[in-house]
Amino acid sequence: MFTDDETARGCPACGVLATRVKECALTSPRDLCAGGEPITLLWHKRRWVCRERLCSRGSFTEQTPRSAPGCGRPGD
Repeated sequence: MFTDDETARGCPACGVLATRVKECALTSPRDLCAGGEPITLLWHKRRWVCRERLCSRGSFTEQTPRSAPGCGRPGD
């Protein structure tokens, strides 16, 4: 299952919404817990191609505000 949130395909560098998938990646966000116990989550993410010619990013993996790097760390 992939991310339903349409904003997850927005390029983090320029904000343009991607329309073409480059590849799929399997990731495992760190520092997650449930009920005080560490858990492992496997996320099938899409790597998108940024369609903005002037964007230096080129491609990126989808993310949402709740899955941004570091969001699962204590104190965030």
